[in-house]
Amino acid sequence: MKAAEWFIVGVRLIGVWLLVQAAIYVMTFVDVFFEMAPQVQGDMRSSSVYLFHAFAQAILSVCLLFGAPRLAKFFFREPEKPRYADDEDDELIRSVRRDDLST
Repeated sequence: MKAAEWFIVGVRLIGVWLLVQAAIYVMTFVDVFFEMAPQVQGDMRSSSVYLFHAFAQAILSVCLLFGAPRLAKFFFREPEKPRYADDEDDELIRSVRRDDLST
């Protein structure tokens, strides 16, 4: 496998990990919302905080899962072909030189 393909695999694994973390936040939200978890004195977090984190991580994980090929294209660009190696450009230069020499 090429480096870009390994990069895609790694980005998608991070996306899966974030999706699992989002599921944990959803479970924690349910625990706090239905008061199944014991309240810790001084814990000021509300259930909406867990839901926000779950939503944010789920969006990020979906972006990483489906956007991994685009990220790989961005980071692993093919080197551009040198301009002097183009046959069409060489022909254009030759025709311009012929025109300059004839005048």
